[in-house]
Amino acid sequence: MVENKKESFTKAFAGYSPAKVARYTEADVARLMNDTGIVRNEKKIRATIQNAAQFLELKRLYGDFDGYPAHFAGDERRLQADLADRFHHVGPSTARVFLWSVGYPLKPTKEEREWWLPTTFCDFMLATTKVPNRNKLYSLVVGTIGWKAPAPKNRSPG
Repeated sequence: MVENKKESFTKAFAGYSPAKVARYTEADVARLMNDTGIVRNEKKIRATIQNAAQFLELKRLYGDFDGYPAHFAGDERRLQADLADRFHHVGPSTARVFLWSVGYPLKPTKEEREWWLPTTFCDFMLATTKVPNRNKLYSLVVGTIGWKAPAPKNRSPG
């Protein structure tokens, strides 16, 4: 459902420009609460505005946003906790997914080593390559990167 609203979100939040969104006023919040093209959750709208301002503050403090995670010198627990403290509607899981998505080198958790990362990668590879068998690809990936995880049930023919 949210994917269908991407264009409306982009327009409502000024093309995701932190400088513009951080300057949103109460009138902008009211306008967004009446915008049927987006999910109208006032707490999330206000969090988006606050988070844009926080993003700009981190750029000011560290020279650019990349300087912020570098400040933690690889202490990913502190970095994730700081993200959750600084940004509204960001908990530990969201902070971790954000860091993965921007390429921050996190150590995989036990759960990620056992299931999520290898199977997600395998699903991606199956969707983008001509490998006919998910278990064969899974074994190759797990063997290559050294993860010791139980093989998932074969969801594809072959």
